[in-house]
Amino acid sequence: MFTVRTPGTLVATISELKKHTRETVDAAKLAPVVIVRDGQPISTMISMELLEVLEEALEDRQLAKAAMDRLAAIEAGGEVPLEHGDFWAQVDARGAHSATAQAGPIARGTRRTRR
Repeated sequence: MFTVRTPGTLVATISELKKHTRETVDAAKLAPVVIVRDGQPISTMISMELLEVLEEALEDRQLAKAAMDRLAAIEAGGEVPLEHGDFWAQVDARGAHSATAQAGPIARGTRRTRR
């Protein structure tokens, strides 16, 4: 058995998903739906809005790590501060490779506008 930690998360079996596809998709617009096979979770269906929130959080985390790495290097005397445009060029160069590899074919080409 598994534990669903998020309140309001729904659970559907593969056979329920096959029989009630439209209802399951509609339910996933309101709350995550964990899909199970043989009592084990195999996938989760979420709304596009939640996916966007999760992608933005991941991007923010990656940007924070890049900034912390740069700050540590500058404080150690190994690097000098970058101009704004140069910083973003380096972030884009790092992120383009890792984000494309992680995102898969559906999310490629989508990018959030910088604040």
